[in-house]
Amino acid sequence: DVQNEIIKTANRGNFDLLLMGSARSVFTENYLGGKIRKVLHDCQCNIGIFVDKNYNDSSRVLLMIPGIADTFSIRIINNLLASDKTRLVTLVNTRDSGLPPEFHAELSPEMMDKLSFKAFSKLASELQAGKNYDLLVVPVEEWKKLFSKKSPDLAKLPSVLIIKSRV
Repeated sequence: DVQNEIIKTANRGNFDLLLMGSARSVFTENYLGGKIRKVLHDCQCNIGIFVDKNYNDSSRVLLMIPGIADTFSIRIINNLLASDKTRLVTLVNTRDSGLPPEFHAELSPEMMDKLSFKAFSKLASELQAGKNYDLLVVPVEEWKKLFSKKSPDLAKLPSVLIIKSRV
């Protein structure tokens, strides 16, 4: 049983991140699929589920956070912003409460220059044809909310990294 082996191995090790690819579309009837859902539920480390839609680079990234950013999300943002290939990270706060204060403390002024903020109410306009993103990074709980709306805009999404923090 592959999923139980993955869970057992991940839980025995001291891993920073378990990164999995989605073997089937996560844009269909089930928000993630049973096997991935079991791994998400039972693993004790940070998890990323990558959905490839012709991913080439991360020059323009759209990242959703649920009101506050946990340390795992901040590390992802730091890594993206530190990359010479990343030109812009647009942060969407799903609570429309502005840029979380922890970002000012955690990110250098150079990194803050590459960071843009949009309110969640503007998400649909960010995903329209004129706004091209290479990658959407979204916590699993926010992915479930997006998915539950069964929006036709889901098909327009770029490659997606669905994350679950255990920190």
